[in-house]
Amino acid sequence: MHCKQARVKVAKAPPPEAGDVWTFTALDTASKLTVSYLVGPRDSATALSFMDDLRGRIEERPQISTAG
Repeated sequence: MHCKQARVKVAKAPPPEAGDVWTFTALDTASKLTVSYLVGPRDSATALSFMDDLRGRIEERPQISTAG
């Protein structure tokens, strides 16, 4: 994107979509391969969309961890 959310107010002519973007990732613990990923805003709609996609890709119950 253009800049971090904290800098949007002082940025020189930022586009409307400027600001933070997050990458949601799901990794297989055994192979370390990426099972699923989604890039978007840090909100519940994006998180639910990511988990819905993940549900269709794995058979076992996942362990979900966050950085915050």
